[in-house]
Amino acid sequence: MKKILYTLSLIVAVNLSAFAQAVLPTAWSFLNTTFPTGWSIIDPTPLYYTGSGNTPPAYKFDATGDQMIIFFASNPGNVTYYLAGNSFTTGGIFLVEESVNGTSWTTLRSHTAPTNTYTAFTDVPNNASRYIRFNYSNKVGGNIGLDDVTIAAGAAGPAQEINIKQGSTTIVTGGTYSPNSSVGVNTPTTFTIENQGTTNMLMISSATITGTNAADFSVASFPATVSAASTGNLVLDFTPSAAGTRNATLTIVSDDADENPYIITLYGIGGSYASEPTVQASNLVFSNVTSYTLNASFTAASPAPEGYIIIRKKGSAITDIPADGTVYQRGDMVGSSKVVYNGTATSFTPNNIVASTDYYFAVFTYNGPGIYRNYLTASPLIANVTSLGSMQPTTYYTGISTASATFIADLHTKINPHTHLFYSNYGPAVVTPFASRDTTGDQRVLTCVYSGQNKVYTEPFDWTTNGFSREHTYCHNWMPTDPAQGLPEYEDYHHLFPTNQNSANGVRSNYPLGEVVTATSTYLEGEF
Repeated sequence: MKKILYTLSLIVAVNLSAFAQAVLPTAWSFLNTTFPTGWSIIDPTPLYYTGSGNTPPAYKFDATGDQMIIFFASNPGNVTYYLAGNSFTTGGIFLVEESVNGTSWTTLRSHTAPTNTYTAFTDVPNNASRYIRFNYSNKVGGNIGLDDVTIAAGAAGPAQEINIKQGSTTIVTGGTYSPNSSVGVNTPTTFTIENQGTTNMLMISSATITGTNAADFSVASFPATVSAASTGNLVLDFTPSAAGTRNATLTIVSDDADENPYIITLYGIGGSYASEPTVQASNLVFSNVTSYTLNASFTAASPAPEGYIIIRKKGSAITDIPADGTVYQRGDMVGSSKVVYNGTATSFTPNNIVASTDYYFAVFTYNGPGIYRNYLTASPLIANVTSLGSMQPTTYYTGISTASATFIADLHTKINPHTHLFYSNYGPAVVTPFASRDTTGDQRVLTCVYSGQNKVYTEPFDWTTNGFSREHTYCHNWMPTDPAQGLPEYEDYHHLFPTNQNSANGVRSNYPLGEVVTATSTYLEGEF
């Protein structure tokens, strides 16, 4: 009769507690027949061990499919319990599982050979889990005893926290999304609204469209709530009424504490491309023109475009034009011209300037991101400049005569004081502005002075990563101050050149330069 009473009371407990959530921490040692809130069972004949357990009695699982489920309201800490097998047969499986939704389960631990002595176990569930299940998934022989189950409270998790994705890409608040559709055709876009919090439900009160072309957009649907560690979908319809750029703003109001409202700039494209700019820049002028560098600036176009692309050609006027739908990077070719700048600034400094050379430049305005980019190609801003033939002013050494008895003193007075550039600054002082040059894909290339190897790299240049060194053409150990460093002769940029260290500079060693009569070594052997 006692067994029957236990059974009836446990069945009642299941009915009363199955839909409530336990408040963590929660624990049960099976000392009474009333299940704690949030605890439930799936067991047609629930039984106790009355004389067994870590602290008797223990709960008894005696058939395949017997389960005990704990449903709780916040992120969990460790799950601890005592477990024993009674005549447990090989092939049997008793699982401890977790779930975020009570439907899909993940195994925390699989017990396949429990001893008949109650043993303590500790499992660590995921913060997002809200269910723990003890599941006799396959009984071959023998029973399982479970006792002293505790689920600790986890560390305080974040409250409701909104995050929005389109596909796998997060669009941060203040970010931009560019839908595209043929004129007059509706194209829906589904955004995923994530609640990254692990504690509270996210409440969304509105999702509205405002802005210049707001009528071209509409919110078809959005979730009013998103559960903790869950997602919902917002569907945005875009039906452009005209070709070109269609601007609006999507504003999502929620109870997120620090991202309310969540704002997404909508840069819609009707048809193939953004709206073409209406005006080019003007007044391209050059300054600081030398034999190896120059600066350039121009007056911004008004109304302002979204950016400028500047191309350069040596020796003849530019007839090339950029292609719509193509994003060019510095170093890319536009026909026979090279891109020297792409961005929003109105000044630039091209590199790889050679003495006594005519350079022609063309500046184009553009609008639109990525494949929707649209260039204004009619009447670009054009100008040309010729680099100087020498870095030395023609009158610099006037008054200095090698025939003079005071020549050494006169020369010393002329060149002093001078700027001392350190060996370690050779990269930014020489490689970046002079020795390297642009190549495709916004990369740069540096040439080894000995072998001619062209080293392609992405800025900033790093000597060790790229395997290059600064070579003293007049060997350092020939200098009277060797092995001292940090002295003027060691740091003299006039005889420092970039080289491949291992396959060129190291091979050259400290041998004198001269004509090769019999080759005994090949620079960069095996490098290509």
